[in-house]
Amino acid sequence: MRHFPGITFRDGPTGRRAGLANGPDVWEIIRDLHSAPGDHAARTSMVREQAALSMSAITLAEQYYAQFPSEIDLRIEQHYRCVEELLKLDEPTLNAAAASRSEPRDGRKHQRRGISM
Repeated sequence: MRHFPGITFRDGPTGRRAGLANGPDVWEIIRDLHSAPGDHAARTSMVREQAALSMSAITLAEQYYAQFPSEIDLRIEQHYRCVEELLKLDEPTLNAAAASRSEPRDGRKHQRRGISM
C-alpha cells in the first residue's frame, strides 16, 4: 500500500485483512497493545518482546490503525465475539465433538489390521 509501505493484505475466511508484510495482522498488534497493562511505553515494550517485532513495525501498525480505526476495531470485536462463543460451549459438548471426529461415521471403533483398538 503506497501510504503504508510494509502493510500487505491477506485474504481469508473472514475477508481481507491488513497485516505486516512479515508479521501478524494489524488488528492482532492493536488488540495486544490495548490489552497490555501499563502506559503506552510499557505496552509497546511488552508487545515488541512477546511478538518479536521492531519498534518501526509497531509504529506502522499504529499509524494504519489511526487511519482506519473502524476496520481494525471491527476485527478485534469479531475476535472477542468468537472467543465468547467458544467459552459458552461446555466441556461435555467439546468432548463429544472431539470424539465424533475421532470415530468412524458408522460408529465402529477404530481397527488396525483386524485388531480392535
